Amino acid sequence: MNRRIGNPARRDIRVLLYHAVVAERPKGVGWRERKYWMIATEFRSHISLFSSGQYPVLPLGRAWEAKPAPFDSILYPSPAPAPVVLTFDDGRASDGSVVWPMLREAGLGATFFVNTATLGKPGYLRWRDVRAMSAGGAAFASHGHRHIDMTTLGRRALDVELRMSKDLLEGWIGQPVDFFAAPYGRVNRRVIGAAIEAGYRAVCTSEPRPASAGRASVSRLAIHARTTQEELAGFLDGRRFPYWVRRARAACLALPKQLLPAPRQQPDVQPEGAR
Repeated sequence: MNRRIGNPARRDIRVLLYHAVVAERPKGVGWRERKYWMIATEFRSHISLFSSGQYPVLPLGRAWEAKPAPFDSILYPSPAPAPVVLTFDDGRASDGSVVWPMLREAGLGATFFVNTATLGKPGYLRWRDVRAMSAGGAAFASHGHRHIDMTTLGRRALDVELRMSKDLLEGWIGQPVDFFAAPYGRVNRRVIGAAIEAGYRAVCTSEPRPASAGRASVSRLAIHARTTQEELAGFLDGRRFPYWVRRARAACLALPKQLLPAPRQQPDVQPEGAR
């Protein structure tokens, strides 16, 4: 969908993680979430960067599958820009009313990670929205059935969360669901192993560094509400300092994050086509 493809054999990927993109920042949003709620006008500056043709925007599946081919070092003596992948977590209603129309207008695609238990609830995408967006070219993937810390679950409960979400989405959109993104960014080897056994190709994390194609763990850079176009371009260009700073900050926050109590589990919600 983008104007420039670049070197398809390059294995570095820049996977960007967005949360809410809204016309106006709502009141009553806690500070932990507020830093991720981007205003649409600011997001438009990011879109203009992606639309410039300077960075190849690819679907997650295609970028993840990129493999070196013979003679690439000769055919591509100067490395092309790494593929950029756009992902959005949580399945908020604004993904359908704000984000997707803006992306379609710019000719860009994205992957939306949704919780199947929250679809149809106030503030979230409806099941019919998911089907319509999928038919229009949007990719959907699993954020778990419920938005809970998967690392706290026993194996049986973990399997239910992973498989229920995958089965519900695949049945509703008629497309394979190949990727899983861990809620809260909390993931370990056990969760990754269970996801692979459940049929996912890879697990997306929120580690602030470039990703590598073909790996079972896909790193994503979380974009904050006030991330400027210049900061974003720096990451896409491979300037290491910005995301090493993010890695250091993430390491400082990791221990307190692990000590937080497990989020309250949400009741199951089944698809309702009429909602």
